[in-house]
Amino acid sequence: MGELSAMARNPASLKFALGLLTTLLLAPVEAVIAQELRGLLVYGHEVHTLQPCGDKRIFWLRAPKVGQELAMAYQHLATHPYEPVYAVLEVALDDQPASEFAADYDGTIAIHAITSLSREQVAACRDGIFEG
Repeated sequence: MGELSAMARNPASLKFALGLLTTLLLAPVEAVIAQELRGLLVYGHEVHTLQPCGDKRIFWLRAPKVGQELAMAYQHLATHPYEPVYAVLEVALDDQPASEFAADYDGTIAIHAITSLSREQVAACRDGIFEG
């Protein structure tokens, strides 16, 4: 119950959770629809994570179709290893069981498409004040 009340105080977290819940409830099991998610991306050696804007949770990422494109774009933007960059991605909850590195995170998200990556908006996203 404490996590639910914490989510209620964080509009970005609540919006993300409600969006995923709605997607899961309305879509057939085999056809979960991707939704847009904004957050802080870290894509390095043995680390593939996304922290939604204004949220304390960090999710492990799987990017089977866009992994190489994502890695190249991240390397182009990041000025040092493991630097968070602002990302807008089309994602869905991943049904793969969490194992190895992914087991240490709050869940697993599958990336279906990259909308944008930027070094701008990192602080605003981290602080949960980003609206756009």
